[in-house]
Formats: sequence, structure tokens, C-alpha cells
Amino acid sequence: MNAPLDRSFFETDPLTCAHSLIGCELVWGETAGLIVETEAYAEHGDQASHTFLRRGAREFIEINPPGTLYIYLNYGVHWLLNFL
Repeated sequence: MNAPLDRSFFETDPLTCAHSLIGCELVWGETAGLIVETEAYAEHGDQASHTFLRRGAREFIEINPPGTLYIYLNYGVHWLLNFL
């Protein structure tokens, strides 16, 4: 059994963190799965990030620490799980 990731894992640059997450097992209660795909975005000024035009999303990342998990509905079709 591998040790859980601590918050410091998420305090690195987005590309390194996203690459390192591939293959990690995400466990939530009795549900688990492997992370097989990631994307990486800069915290500020990244036009590809969903936080770029959404003030509420920007405020969320400003008040929550690295490693915070959140889920949102993308384009009304796909539920996406994200880590700050």
C-alpha cells in the first residue's frame, strides 16, 4: 500500500504535478480508480483554464490550499475532478 499524498505534493509547478499524478490511485470511501489522464493549467493568466473567465472559480482557488479537490460540470456534459 502506498502512502497518501500530502499537501506538499501539490505545491510544485502544474506540469510536474500533473505528470506525477498519472498512475496514482484515487480512493474515496469504497470507490477507487487509477488516474490515467491529466491536464495542467497555470494558476493565473492561463486562457485555457476554466478559471480564466470565471470570477467565482478564481476566488475559489485563492481561498483554498493546494491539494483541494473539487468537481465541476464542464459544458453541461462531463463531470471533471480537479486538484488545486
